Amino acid sequence: GYINQFSQFNAIAQPHLNNGRATEITMRTRSLNFLAFAIVSAYALQEFMQEKIDVFVPENGVISINAPLTVRRVGTLSTRTTHPYFIQEIQRLFTAVNIPFTLRNPYQFKTKGQMIAECENLPLLQQIIPDTVSCSHWKRKNQQCGVCVPCLIRRASLHYAGITNDAQYEFNDIRHILTNQDRRDDLFALISAIRQKNHRNINQWVLQSGPLSTQQLNQFANVFRSGLD
Repeated sequence: GYINQFSQFNAIAQPHLNNGRATEITMRTRSLNFLAFAIVSAYALQEFMQEKIDVFVPENGVISINAPLTVRRVGTLSTRTTHPYFIQEIQRLFTAVNIPFTLRNPYQFKTKGQMIAECENLPLLQQIIPDTVSCSHWKRKNQQCGVCVPCLIRRASLHYAGITNDAQYEFNDIRHILTNQDRRDDLFALISAIRQKNHRNINQWVLQSGPLSTQQLNQFANVFRSGLD
């Protein structure tokens, strides 16, 4: 009786000052906050539904793994908010304290382009794309930049799926980014990674962002390679 009925929960991840002291401002901890909110919601839903609940983390595999595009991006400079190892360790924590929910990322081995192309309701997706946000900087100007890694992946993914109705970007023309010294770092990093993909060991490359399951290592490598393609 509750099919297609949804309840929305909003949370603002923007960090604020804590009694005058500066707090963590990178927002790298946001996924932990979101998972905590999801667990609270799942408990409420389970109480009502009286059945097993899974918590879904719907993130494409390329962003989830977030392998460093250049040598300068290894370590703390790359966020890993939905990295499989992070999700695995959070799951271990849940098990240890008897939180009865399973975290699942159904798109772990899909690129964003594959997710879009395989969408079961493509007309609806096409309709809402201009109203969606992928950019990591959009709040500064209330407009997506078009030059950060999430924006560039979004643009490549829509291109892959043959979709042309996108949001307006600060930089609509990629060529203008190439000559902008202040804003071209992410694009150059992606170009560098793409140039290396045919002569680097991709398995070793994806392991640079954190431990991955040996049994699934080839799948992780494949989704990263597909993302670069």
